[in-house]
Amino acid sequence: MPRVKNASLTLARDSAKVVVTIKHDAVFSEFERHLAGLGLVFQERLALIGVDPPGSTTGSTFFTTLRSIPVTDGAGELSLHREFTLPFNRTALDEDPTPFLGPDFDTDEYRARIQILAIGLPPAVTPDAFTQEATLGNVTQAATNA
Repeated sequence: MPRVKNASLTLARDSAKVVVTIKHDAVFSEFERHLAGLGLVFQERLALIGVDPPGSTTGSTFFTTLRSIPVTDGAGELSLHREFTLPFNRTALDEDPTPFLGPDFDTDEYRARIQILAIGLPPAVTPDAFTQEATLGNVTQAATNA
């Protein structure tokens, strides 16, 4: 399977806006590149998740996106730098909202989840294949005398 290296998440604050940036390198082996040449398609699924308690890898999902990765056939390993940026209102990224206090009252923790999907691998079982139709003629038996 492809590998993800150098993954990073940046939350850049600009007044009431937050710009979310997810960066990583998607690394493909020579074999995976040859599979891409035969029609295999790779996609990345990115998700921004709220982290509660801090340090965990699960939480509320704030957004997900699915993007194609242009993998080309060729010799050797291929590393593609990927970057995704999306602006948000700060209040939309309030992980622990309260009706009386603003979004900055409590610290919000986030992680980006990065997954690489391989689309179009051959199925485990082939589709049904049929031979031509063969017919067997009528069988007649002669009467036997007892």
